[in-house]
Amino acid sequence: MQKINCTFCKVKDTSLINNVVVENDPFWILYDSFPVTTPHYLVIPKEHRETYSELPLSHFQEVLKIVDLLKASINKKTLIYEHGGIGQTINHAHLHVMPQEKLNLEKLISDISIPGTLKKLDTLQDIVKYRNYFLFVFEGKPFIFLPEQLHIEPGIITNTIARILGKPYPATKRSKVTTALIRHFTITRKV
Repeated sequence: MQKINCTFCKVKDTSLINNVVVENDPFWILYDSFPVTTPHYLVIPKEHRETYSELPLSHFQEVLKIVDLLKASINKKTLIYEHGGIGQTINHAHLHVMPQEKLNLEKLISDISIPGTLKKLDTLQDIVKYRNYFLFVFEGKPFIFLPEQLHIEPGIITNTIARILGKPYPATKRSKVTTALIRHFTITRKV
């Protein structure tokens, strides 16, 4: 299912095609057009879903493989996050994957300055139980932040991360794609 007015549903028909790193049947992997760090990847399902909690469970194994390959290509501690239906600039599910640098979860949550509850998830798949959340994966552990309010400034997480890191937002430098990442997508792509 595609949405006519959704930017991520039209990747191959727009200039976003220039940001594509690799793709397979269910996902696009793109460089973020407005990166906070280098690199800053987006993992986007090709089928329109507003959040990762709406993905079929069968897609989560592939997401985990993709994230592992992106983490290996970054070769540093990695931050993964999703807006989960609130604070999104594009209402199509997309995971952000980037170097963690100096961030810690408590600092990020406190700097977002939104009242809510932070919970540790047992697995990434546990996200399917929730709607209207922020998902964070820090040091391989998934956490979900459930804000008390639902009207949240679009891009608040990305803007907060840039502010904490003292980075100009957006950054401009892109990184090289590893051959392992390309090989994985070449192998998993069905012709």
